[in-house]
Formats: sequence, C-alpha cells, structure tokens
Amino acid sequence: MESEFVTVPFILPYIAQTETVYCVASTFSPRHLMMEIDAPRGVPKAGVARANLAVSNENPCGSKGPHYEKFKDYSVLQQHVIFWDRDGDGIIWPLDTYRGFRELGFNIPFSIFAIMVINGGFSYPTRLAHSVIPDPFFRVYLDSIHKAKHASDSNVYDHEGRFVAQSFENLFAKFSSPGANDLSLKQIFNLMSGNRCAVDPYGVCCFLSRN
Repeated sequence: MESEFVTVPFILPYIAQTETVYCVASTFSPRHLMMEIDAPRGVPKAGVARANLAVSNENPCGSKGPHYEKFKDYSVLQQHVIFWDRDGDGIIWPLDTYRGFRELGFNIPFSIFAIMVINGGFSYPTRLAHSVIPDPFFRVYLDSIHKAKHASDSNVYDHEGRFVAQSFENLFAKFSSPGANDLSLKQIFNLMSGNRCAVDPYGVCCFLSRN
C-alpha cells in the first residue's frame, strides 16, 4: 500500500528550521498515515554549536552590525567578553574588569567583587595556554577564554567557546514570562537556582558576575 501524504493546516511552534517533518500514525490506525508538516523558518539545526555567530529565532543568520564585522573572526564567547578588553591587546587586566563593570552601571563594591571572581578565578585557566606559571597580575587571556568555562552555567557556550542556540532558546522558554524576550531579576535568580550544581559556590559566583 502506497504511503499517503496530508498537508496539515497548522505549524509546530518549536521546530526551529524549515524542513519537512514526517509523523507516522499509530499502527492501530485503519491506514498508515504520514503527515507532511511545513515548519516555520528559524534557526537551522539549533542544537549545532556556532563558532562565531550568535543565532536566534529572531536572527537566524546571527546578529549583524559594526561589532560583529569588527570581531567576526573571534569565537562567540570571545565576542561576549571582549567588551572588557579595553585597549584591544587580547588581555583583560583587573583594572579593565573594574572599568567595564563601572561603565555598565554597577557600583564600586560589586565591581571590586567582579575583579576577585573573574580575574581571580579565570586568570590561571586562561594562562595555561601560555605558561604553567600563574600570572602575578591576574590577567585573563582572551585567546583561551574557553578554558575558563565553569559549572552551574546556562550551557549557552560550549567548551570551545561556541554558541549553542538551543540552550539559549531553552533559557527563555523555561525561565522568562510567556511571550517575553527578557528576564527579570527574580527570573535570573530562578535561572541560577535551576542551573546550580552541587557544592559549586565558585560557579555560582561566576554566573552571578556575568549576569
């Protein structure tokens, strides 16, 4: 018996690419029915990590603009943290971290706290790409920033600094309000609680300083 195809007059809201999806009916059905569903356009293969594109359902080809054009050869994680490389030398000094957080509007105590967490915690993991000797100035090295990936995070970035669109979309689908594209302070703390690993105060502090 030949397979029959039916075009279904609705779409699946969570399929993130344009493709044909085949749904096979139960064997208890009087006939073997296959439904052909045209999914909406979105991020193709959202579970595949992107090296230098931060894609989303709103921007399936990635964000464009002067920042991307300038740093398009950097990984997405490097593009994320390069804001703190104030002089463009590929190194984030403690003073760079302080100035960056102050520019973002954080108060002095929190900016000092960020130095202790970020430079104190990320310096040696990124330093290992250059030397086994710890950096006496607690500098963070941009070219190996992926080595500083920690637990209790959102998994939006993988261990190579690439962007995982599915994890990004899952974050908002799970913790934001229905239809919203942002997170309130309470929702951010819910996110931290939901992703917290056991016995990981360091990872929690790192996640807090980045959000």
